[in-house]
Amino acid sequence: MSRETYLAAAEELGLANDPLIRDVMSLLYAANEAELKRYAEETARIGRMHRALGDEPPAMACGERRARK
Repeated sequence: MSRETYLAAAEELGLANDPLIRDVMSLLYAANEAELKRYAEETARIGRMHRALGDEPPAMACGERRARK
């Protein structure tokens, strides 16, 4: 979710001007971004591992199988 989405949620609840709520929303946004980055890094690591083994990453293999049909 974007920072604007978090702030819009606070605005909808009438809490957007509360500094504590703004800080919490910023922390939620930062935590979400960190989790997305961790997920992307883990996905890339798995892809590298598959390629090192001479295999295709599962998502690529599934996509190719579908494309061939």
